[in-house]
Order: sequence, then structure tokens, then C-alpha cells
Amino acid sequence: MFPLSLDLPRATLTVEPESPVFAGEPVTLKCEIESCYWKYQWYQGYSSNVVHQSQTNTFTISSAADQDQYWCKGESDNSPTSSQLSNPVTLTVKDLPRSTLTVEPKWSPVFTGESVTLKCEIESYSNWRYQWYKGSSSTAVNQPQTNTFTIRSAADQDQDQYWCRGERDERPTSSQPSNTVTLTVKERPKAVVSINSDKQVFRGETVTLRCDIQGEGVSNWQYSWFKDGSSTPVSNEQQYTISSVTKSYSGKYTCRGTERETSRYSHTSDAVTLTVSEKPKPELTSSHKGAALIGNPVVLYCKLDQSAGWKFYWFKHTQNPENETKTETHSYTISSVSVSEGGQYWCRAGRGNPVYYTHYSDALWMNVTHGAVILESPVHPVSEGDPLTLRCLYRHTKPSNLTTEFYKDGSLLQTQTTGEMTILTVSKKRGGGWMKLSPSLLVLAQRLRSLLPDGSRLKKLCSGVLRQHTVQAPYHTVMQLVSMLSMERSSVTCTPRNLVLFTLSTAAPLMVRGACRVHILLKSTTISFVFSKFRWIVVSTPQSQAAHLTPAVCLIVVADETHYSRVVCELDEEIGVVQRLRVSLLSLKRWAILREYCLFAFLMPQDGLVLAALRPTSSPAEKAAFLAFNLPRATLTVEPKWSFVFTGESVTLKCEIESYSNWRYQWYKGSNSTAVSQSQTNTFTIRSAEDQDQDQDQYWCRGERDNRPSSSQLSNPVTLTVKALPRATLTVEPKWSPVFTGESVTLKCEIESYSNWRYQWYKGSSSTADYQSQTNTFTIRSADQDQGQYWCRGERDNRPSSSQLSNTVTLTVKDLPRATLTVEPKWSFVFTGESVTLKCEIESHSNWRYQWYKGSNSTAVSQSQTNTFTIRSAEDQDQDQDQYWCRGERDNRPSSSQLSNPVTLTVKERPKAVVSIKPDAQVFKRETVTLRCDIQGEGVSNWQYSWFKDDSSTPVSNEQQYRISSVTETNGGKYTCRGTERETSRYSHTSEAVTLTVSGEYISPAVSLMVSPSRSQHFSADSLSLSCEGQSDSIGWRVRRYTHSEKVSDCSSGWGSVTGSTCNIQFLYPTHTGVYWCESESGESSNPVNITVHSDDVILDSPVHPVTEGDPLTLRCLYHHTKPSNLTAEFYKNGSLLQTQTTGEMTIHTVSKSDEGLYHCKHPERGESPQSWISVRGLSNSGASFSVFSLLSSLMAASPYLLVSIILALKCYKARAKPEETNRTEAATEAEESC
Repeated sequence: MFPLSLDLPRATLTVEPESPVFAGEPVTLKCEIESCYWKYQWYQGYSSNVVHQSQTNTFTISSAADQDQYWCKGESDNSPTSSQLSNPVTLTVKDLPRSTLTVEPKWSPVFTGESVTLKCEIESYSNWRYQWYKGSSSTAVNQPQTNTFTIRSAADQDQDQYWCRGERDERPTSSQPSNTVTLTVKERPKAVVSINSDKQVFRGETVTLRCDIQGEGVSNWQYSWFKDGSSTPVSNEQQYTISSVTKSYSGKYTCRGTERETSRYSHTSDAVTLTVSEKPKPELTSSHKGAALIGNPVVLYCKLDQSAGWKFYWFKHTQNPENETKTETHSYTISSVSVSEGGQYWCRAGRGNPVYYTHYSDALWMNVTHGAVILESPVHPVSEGDPLTLRCLYRHTKPSNLTTEFYKDGSLLQTQTTGEMTILTVSKKRGGGWMKLSPSLLVLAQRLRSLLPDGSRLKKLCSGVLRQHTVQAPYHTVMQLVSMLSMERSSVTCTPRNLVLFTLSTAAPLMVRGACRVHILLKSTTISFVFSKFRWIVVSTPQSQAAHLTPAVCLIVVADETHYSRVVCELDEEIGVVQRLRVSLLSLKRWAILREYCLFAFLMPQDGLVLAALRPTSSPAEKAAFLAFNLPRATLTVEPKWSFVFTGESVTLKCEIESYSNWRYQWYKGSNSTAVSQSQTNTFTIRSAEDQDQDQDQYWCRGERDNRPSSSQLSNPVTLTVKALPRATLTVEPKWSPVFTGESVTLKCEIESYSNWRYQWYKGSSSTADYQSQTNTFTIRSADQDQGQYWCRGERDNRPSSSQLSNTVTLTVKDLPRATLTVEPKWSFVFTGESVTLKCEIESHSNWRYQWYKGSNSTAVSQSQTNTFTIRSAEDQDQDQDQYWCRGERDNRPSSSQLSNPVTLTVKERPKAVVSIKPDAQVFKRETVTLRCDIQGEGVSNWQYSWFKDDSSTPVSNEQQYRISSVTETNGGKYTCRGTERETSRYSHTSEAVTLTVSGEYISPAVSLMVSPSRSQHFSADSLSLSCEGQSDSIGWRVRRYTHSEKVSDCSSGWGSVTGSTCNIQFLYPTHTGVYWCESESGESSNPVNITVHSDDVILDSPVHPVTEGDPLTLRCLYHHTKPSNLTAEFYKNGSLLQTQTTGEMTIHTVSKSDEGLYHCKHPERGESPQSWISVRGLSNSGASFSVFSLLSSLMAASPYLLVSIILALKCYKARAKPEETNRTEAATEAEESC
């Protein structure tokens, strides 16, 4: 036995302040040694390198950062030259309390003028003062006592990065700087209104107002429309569409956007004024102010004093949309006019989709003439004060002499050499007839007044259609003549039958008793024309007077420019209904041959004045006949024969003319003398009657044809009364806006008159009814996808068959307030026994009652007035593990919230801590002991470990592995551990206690087993020498081994040859693999050695004995026969590739405990070696116990069948290592018995 050495002076290490230390704080280590005159060395972690050396016994770390173990040792020039290593001190560096900066509200960007609050939350401790930083400045911009910092009205200068930090008077004196929050400030968006048509719109048009928000950051706007400054919105859609605008919609409109689910809003738009006017009527004009000459261009203009965007529609002869011509501009050009281009023209304008049309213009008559000379004069009246220019136009070429006479009312007005005359300022007195004709007719008409009987009044004097055969006067000239004969111009009522125009005929006359008489029945008057040598003699008498043989007044004018004659007629005899008159010439002062015209005037009591304008024949002796008939009567009827029509109904006018055929039908409306339509058939259909302004009026008709008679009389008038369809009014009950999802709402359609309605219900832009009902209500039972515009209309079997479309009602459906369920703590699962709180937050409204649901059950498991529900102590999976959700209920609208998101609560058994100890629970003084704490259970990986000794509540270590580098008796005791999840308060079960027993100091064995070659792996067929060598004489020691085949045996048993204390094996076999050791006659043992014999080509050259910490280690791949040309080898540790070396060897320059493990090598061609365990021995370990256990680990991996024998060897080794003699004897006996 060797004597025990004296203990070296003990070093004690302390730390100020006590652990934990906060990051950045200074910390002082103090090394106290029992005696004096020491130099102090400081060690960190598991390194044997000195990190600091000082003459004083303190070592100050100015700013703690790294968490690690520290210890110290003293060195001296005298004996003893060193102290013991001190106790280790674990320096636990804890992060400063974390600061978290949040911002309310959480939207980004913030608009100018909005308030925003920054909140700084520090995870632990109290009595904080809060520092607020902005941008890159290190100087706080504010330091309040509260943890909030509010920017009342955000501006551009507030945009920046912000963070916070806490300060306090006690440890820790500050928190970490918080996360940064970037505050983005943008100008509040501006709403802008646009109109799809024009600010000036017309009754009946569709108008769409659109609200666009100009600005970034928000996309989910809710829009509100306001009219005339009202605070109640008229619509909540981005596009506000008015389908049929009326004057009540005129006003100023503004819009504004509000972000959905928040209270932020845009600027209100500038007001846009919408003006609703009556439907416009364009004016149709022509580039030609008079008749157009064939071949010349003519441009028609449709003038509309409105804005752009209109298209123009042109009609000829009839207002039939099927024959319309459309132009993009307001002009219509006929490049080369022909006779067929003459006639009536209309225009109208339209815009939008569907097209909104204006009224039709008044008709414009275009005259196309063959004449050589025409007067260019305005088509429409000239305004007083404007200038007026009249021109003579020539068909082909201008004459060399342009001298022209201009007449007004038959009197010469001017003679101009330029061919045109200008009136600089037009006035009323300048009105009159202008013609380039001889004034004969006008002079005759003026003198005719004096021939009329005293008291005669021309009650009816009208115009008609002039067929220009032999009469040379143009149409307007004859009309002026008739107008001049009127004695009461203001009371004239025009009916075409009062004017009959006779045309000279050269047909053979009818001879009656030697004279030529033609009898004509004209309504109630018989007119006979008798032709004799006296040129023309015309007689007339009323039929009522003929019965009394009373001479009738008959005006006969046979004249040139200066002569007249009066003829008195008498009744000759009666032939049926026709009166035959014998005419005698009473007085003829003078007769002259007429050069141009002869005007005949017949004054008839029933029919007014009948005029005939005739041209003389070439010979006074030539016979001629004149025929005059009353024009065919036209009768106008209407189908159906309703007293009025409703808008939208069709009505057909029918014009029946009593005789003749091949009529063309002219249709007239109101007081307009221009036909509104012309057709080949005698019907005129108004397809869909419009309102009173459009179609309601008087209508009549007249026929025209190419042969005589060329026209009929005007028909009787028919009055068409258009009545609006019954008005439908749509209301909604209840009058909530918005409606929440799930609520019921009823639409009610009320129609102002009639009964037996069926109700059609429309939604959105669809023209197809979504629903039809017999009742006037439509109920949406549970609103969801029902948001939109609604309207209604009635239908019935009788007239009216439908109502008007109702007003629109916008139904806004809003989601119920959203409920959000969260759980505190926010762990993905909870351990049994932990408390958990569910929190139900509802985004808006107040006074909620909270319903709590679990699993698939639709019945609430709990109800509370507060929005939290706490499970005090979570039980197992069957009890509390499930899905949870919540919902709010309240007495007012909305009466409930949405169901919240589900939260799954997972309950797991609380993890159990388990302690393992190396090398054993029973160790010797100055050995290194490692206690390891493992948490058995799922779900947590970031454990903070706490070690407790002898039931103390103060932890002795906070590491997973609690390492005691040089154990003493004071380290003995009961150890437990527990895990706490980092950054939370949850913890595992405490482990069962493990008792650590520390015995007296171990004296290493006197003999060691030496191996040559000195490696743990050998090739088969190689030789091996095993030798027992010690500090003194090794006589009496023998080599023993344990193998799978032979169990425990001596070298002398045949597997080797013995020479003294050496065992030689000349030829190795794989069966030689086993555990070898030296054993004395008294039963003492050396450290065991593992020998592996490999029959393949590759082995690993690794040390037999443990390697000392800090020493270098070289591993090589060895090959059985010859080295390969390619020496590249892969080195593995614990099965993972560690290095690839081209030299075939790998070096670890400074070995540490972390290098322990199973190593092997692999050659790409030769194969791989077996595994060997490499043990690392600490500097203070002089015993062999660690090597035994390292060897055990090696054999468990490499040769599992040796496990039982190693356990037996370990028992024997432990028994013999006890210092007490009695214990040693008992253990040796026990081990021998076991063997």
C-alpha cells in the first residue's frame, strides 16, 4: 500500500454580485487561499489554459456577456507550489429584461392629423422610467413615468423609427432596447368625385357618380355619399347610380371613404353640383338659306347648346329609327344634292349606354330646284337687330351682268349691281314677301278688295298645296296673295278645302246647246263655266239661293294690270241637283288680251273665298274647260280606342281616305304644319308611348299622291292622352342600415292605384326578376350574400299591365362583429395542473355577454359577463383537451357576434426530470463527477435546468450537466433537478433524488498493463506483447483476459506464452478480441484494456489508454498488407463524418472532454475499420475509474456480448479500491464469488 499524500491548500472562489448577472454588468471573482504569497490563475469552462493571471486575488469582468464556469488556483515559488483547484463558480449571465414596443392603432400608414400611441412593455420588474428614442438619435425625445407615449396629431415630421428602453434605480438598472417600430405618416387621402356623363344631365338619364380615394395605404374603403350637406348618406357604394334622374336629384354631392373595420377616414371630396334639366330639343339648320340647286353640296346642322359626348341621328321623310343615319358630329353633309334629296328632315341627339335621346328637332323642308334663278333667303325667322343678306343664285353660270332688282311685298326695294342686298339691322316692319316676279297678281289682289260686297268678312281663308303646272307663281307667292285678301288675318283658321286651284286644260270641251258648259258640284254650290267668244266667262251661285231664282253675286274679274269687269248671272233652269246657269254679258267697258294672269274669285257663303289663277290660251277662239272638285275626305281613327294610353303602351293611328288610291300618308302632330312622319301604308304606330312631353298631343293626317287629286283634305284631329304608369314605391323594414348577417329584412312594394298586382323583385343590374310574389312584401330571412340595390315593379292582367319601376333601395349587409379567441399563456399545449385563460375579444359595440363552447357541442359550457374564461388546473386529455370557441350576445343590435376562431387546447402530462450520474453514485475524493438532468416528455426543448441539494430551495446549478471537477466529502448528498421552460413559468416534475457518496481518496494501482504495439486494434496473424509494469517490482503479477469463447482465463492457459510478467501472443486471431488486465496474487488489478483483432484490411490506430486533456491526439488508418496509392481516408465519430484526410491520418491538437466518443476510419477501396472508444482524462484525475466506464461504453457499442463480464470486472475493481480494509475484504470476497 502507498501512503496518502497531504492535501494541498484549499482555494475558495466567490463572485460579486451573486448569480445571475445581467448582461453588461461588471462582475468580480474573488479567490481566497488559506495561506499567503500566492499568484492567482483563473480558468474558464473546461479549458486547462489560464485566461487570466494576477497578483491580487480578484478578477473583474467589466461587462458580463458569456455564461460559463470559472475556477481558480494559486501558484507559489515556495512549497507547496500550488493550491488545489477551487470550487467551480457558474457565472449565469441573464439577458436584461426585454422591452417590447407596440403601436395603437395597428394600422400603417398613419394619416396626418390622426393620434397614435406607442406602448413600451417590459417583461419583468417594476418602477421603470421609460425612455423614448426617435431616428438615429441616442438622446431620448421624451421620458415619462408611464409606459405610453402619444402623438396627438401626426404630421410629416413625426415619420421615423421609434424605440424605447426602461431605466430604474435597482438591479437591473435598465432594460434591453426594444424592437423598433416604424411610424409612416402619409397625407390623409382625398376623395374625388367623377360623373360618367356630365354635371348637366337631363330628366330620364342614368347618372353614375364615382368616388375614388386618392392616396396610398388603404384599399378596403367603405364609401358614403352625401347630398346638399346632409349628414345622412344617400348611398354606401363606390358608384352611386341614379337609373332615371329627375329634378329632385339636383344638388351638391360629396363623398368620403371610411376604412372597413377601423374608424379612419379620408378627406371629404369637393362638392360636385348635379343639375337636372328638361329633355333638350335641338335646332336643325341648313347651310343653304333657300332652295338648293341640283348638284350643289348641302350641310345640315343639328345644334344643341350642351356639352360634348353626344352622337347625332338624322331622319328623312319620317321619324323612323330603323331608317336613321348616325354621325359623330352635329353636321350631316349631302355632297351633291339631287331632286330625291328634297323633303322633310329631322334630327335628334343621344348619349350614354343605353342611349338617352333628346326630343326631335322641328322639321326642316329642303327645296331642290331646277330653276335658273333662286333667291337665297333664311329658312328660319331672323332675329331683330341681326344683319340679313339676300342673294340671287344662278343655276349654271353667273351672268356677266349681276344687276338685280329686289322686291318687298311687290314693290321694288333696291337695285344692286353685285347680285346681293344687305339689311344691316332687321326689324319687324321689314317683314313681307320677297319675289323676283312681275307684280301683276299682287296689284290685282289689292284692287280685288274694293269689289267685295259691303260687310263681307272672310272667316276662312287658308293655304293648300299648289301643283305647278301652268301656274307660274311659286308656292310662297300664292300664299302671300291669299294672305293679302284676308280681312281678319288674326282669326284665319286653315283648312285645305277652302282653296281650290284650277289648272288650265286643253281637253275637248263638253258642248251643250251650242255653248260649252261644264257643271261642277262644289259642296253646296254649283259652278258652271261657259265658254264662248268672249274668252272666259265664269258664273257662280249658292245652291240655297238658286231655288228662289234670286240672282247671286258673282265676281268675275277679267283683267290685265288696269281693267276689271262685273258680270251678273241669272238662273236658267234646274237639272236635278245640278244647277245650269245661262250667262249674259251685262256690261263690258273694255276688253284686253291678258298677258300673264287672270284671277277668279268666288265668294261662297259656305266655303269662303275660292280663287282660281289661270293663264290665257294662245287664241281667243280656243275652247278650254276647268274642273274643280272638293278634295277627298280623310278620316283618322285610333286603335285601341282607349280614352288614354299608359307610357310604354303601343297605339296605332289609321288614316282612311274616301276615294282614289296610291296615297302616301302624311302624319301631323300638334300645331306643327310639318309632317312628323310619312308612310306608304295608312297606319302610323307609336310603339312605346312616352310621357306627356313626348307623345301626348293632337294628331291628324292627309294623303298625297302623284296624280290628281294630288292631296286629300286634312283629317279630323285625334287627341292622344298619355298617362304615366302607376308609381311603385319600395320601402324596407326595419329601416336599419346596415343590416347584419343573419338578420331578417322585409321589402315592401306599394303601388299607388289599381289592384290585383303581381310583384316582381329585382336586384343589382339584372333586368330579370329574382323573385315574383302575389303579395307586396319580399322577406330576406337571414341576410348574408344579399347586399345590393333592389327595386320592384307590379304586373297585372288588365290595363295598366305594369307599374313604373320603383325607386331603388340599397341594402347594405355588414358582417356581425368579429370575435377573436386567444389563450394565455400562448403555449401550444399545457401541462396537467397548469392554469389557462381563454379571452374573447369582440371588435365593436359593448355590453356583451360571453358564451363559451367546447368540442362539437352547440350548447355553451359557460356564460360570463366578462370576456375571460379560466381553466384553473388543466386535467388530462379526456377532461379539458378539446377545441374551444366563443360568441358574444347582447340585448341591442347586433344581438350577437360571429363565432370566434377555434382554439385547440392540448393537454399533456407534465414532463418528468430524470437524473443520471457519471462515473457512479459512489465516487472517491478528487474524482470528477457529472450529474445530468434529462426531461422525459414532449413539447419543450428550451429547458432551463435547476439542481437542488438536500431539499434546499436554492439551486446549486442552472446547467443541464452539473459538473463537480474535484469532488470532496462536502459534495456528498441527495441531488434532484427540475426543468423550467425558458421565458415562461412552466416547469417539469422534480426528479427523484439521487444520493452521491464521496469516499476517501483513491490510490492508483501499482501496476499498469502495457501493450505493444500500443494500439487497441490489431490485424489477425500479427503478434502482440502484453506486459505488467509498475512503480516497484512487478513480480507476482499475471496477465488475464475475458473473451466470448473462453470467459476469464490466464495467459498460461494456452493462448499466450509467459515470460516473467509478460504475455506474448505470436499469432492473433479474431477470437483474441476481449478485455485484458494485470492481476496480483493478492487480488489487486490494473486498469483493463480493450483489444480488438480484425481480419479485414483496415484498422484504426488509436490509443489503448485514456488521453489527457490538453494533449494532442493522432489517429491513423492502417492497412494489412501494402499501403494503397491513394491514402485518402474518412474519419467518423459516433457514426458521423468528422474529417476527410488525404494523408490517411487525423490530428486533434488539444484534446478536450467533448472529443470522447466512438471513432472509426474508412478507405474508399479497402473498406472500414471497427469502432474504438477514445476516453479523455481530466488533469486532476489520477484514478482509473473513468477509464473503466469509458471502456464499458466502448464495448457496449463494439462487442455487446462482453457487457456482462465488464460489469463483473467493475464490481471486482470497485470492491478492491475501497480504502477501508474490512470493506475491501468483503468486496473482494463478493467479487470472487460472483466470478
